[in-house]
Amino acid sequence: GASGGAGGVEKGGGSDGGKTAALQGAFWFPFFAFSSVSMVLLNKYCAASFSQPYSLLGFQNSMTIILNLLGVQLGIFNIKRFEAAQFRMFFLPTFLFVGMLISSLKGLPFVSVATTVVFRAISTCLVAVGDLLIFGKTFEFREYLCLVACVIGGLLYASADLSYDPTGYAWMACNTAFFVSSQLYEKFAIVALDQTPVGISCVQNALSLPILLVFGTFVAHEDPLPKLRQLDSLTHFFLFSTGLAGCALSVCYISLSKFASATSISLAGNMNKVLSIVAGAFVFRNPLSLLQSVGLAISMLATIAFSQKGHLPLPSRASSRVSVGVGLLAACGLAANFAYFRPKHAAALASKTSALQDPPPLSQGARSQHLQHKKQKDILQQATGMDGAGVGEETAQATEVK
Repeated sequence: GASGGAGGVEKGGGSDGGKTAALQGAFWFPFFAFSSVSMVLLNKYCAASFSQPYSLLGFQNSMTIILNLLGVQLGIFNIKRFEAAQFRMFFLPTFLFVGMLISSLKGLPFVSVATTVVFRAISTCLVAVGDLLIFGKTFEFREYLCLVACVIGGLLYASADLSYDPTGYAWMACNTAFFVSSQLYEKFAIVALDQTPVGISCVQNALSLPILLVFGTFVAHEDPLPKLRQLDSLTHFFLFSTGLAGCALSVCYISLSKFASATSISLAGNMNKVLSIVAGAFVFRNPLSLLQSVGLAISMLATIAFSQKGHLPLPSRASSRVSVGVGLLAACGLAANFAYFRPKHAAALASKTSALQDPPPLSQGARSQHLQHKKQKDILQQATGMDGAGVGEETAQATEVK
């Protein structure tokens, strides 16, 4: 779905306007959090349960187009007239867009939700470097410090990742490369095109469908229908819900931009990442070590500060309760992680390691077969009048003579 590029200005100069904005915020910000967290959890679950990434993305992108056009008919969204130049402009970037989505679905089953957040934070640093080198954008010294802190936090996190998987990290690295390239190109294309964010979303998703069809059919040789029949009804519902969650995020971004500032929306998005990490740790049992938690906190705080020109924003009176609530929820999640999930993960890892080091005991049939084989070997050695060493010496002598 569209990510709402334009951030609106906070409205409500009078008391009635302020009350209306407060009521809208009381609904849309929680719904934004619910949609964002649901999208992360559903994508991770569906990527692990339905190993047909091209088919899954084809369904999600098709549903995004349908729901976007339905929103236009209902007056929720607004798009301008489509032109052939718009499709030509986004033809090549669509390959980056598809690569970003595919690499995300490929890597999600192997990494935790927190790992995806850290990689996305590092992607922000790389996009900033691209802005500097390609578009000539300048940054303040505080912003450079935020970028350095974000990278340091990511390195601390990766060095102590309890759920480290080289395959997952490789896919996340590919996802980062696709994401950065796509973001830098779209910065140029969105400025050059006269189209709304929802219209750009429809263009990109429409161009992605033939690419997904070709790669899914002739490269990956996917056959989704038999896989779908093997899934239970709950997984079918989750697959369908991914499309709804994507459209809900589009509606949230556009609705929030009508009464909330870009700063408020950005801070809400970062709080949603915290909620996704806590929810992912509970749902998928991905514990965090102490060093991981420190690195994650450094990366997220640095990302928030970078989005605010190098300053950590102080919560206003209206949002202080929400900020405190999110902070307490994150603290409770980390406490539960260290008290419950991490010990269980360590015990499971220890048992797995011992199982690899100590071979399993032989069954009764295997033991009797082993004894019989040893008895036959002893009889053979007695008949030849030499032991294993003698046989080895005679073989060595014969080799030397030859």
